[in-house]
Order: sequence, then structure tokens, then C-alpha cells
Amino acid sequence: MGLPWYRVHTVVLNDPGRLI
Repeated sequence: MGLPWYRVHTVVLNDPGRLI
């Protein structure tokens, strides 16, 4: 229980424009 996915989800939910 410590995958980087949780961080990606937070970033996407916080700023989806950053992923693009």
C-alpha cells in the first residue's frame, strides 16, 4: 500500500491540466 498511483490520482483530481 504505497504505490505512486495514489499520487497520480491526487494530481489528476487536483490539476488534470498538469497531466496534459
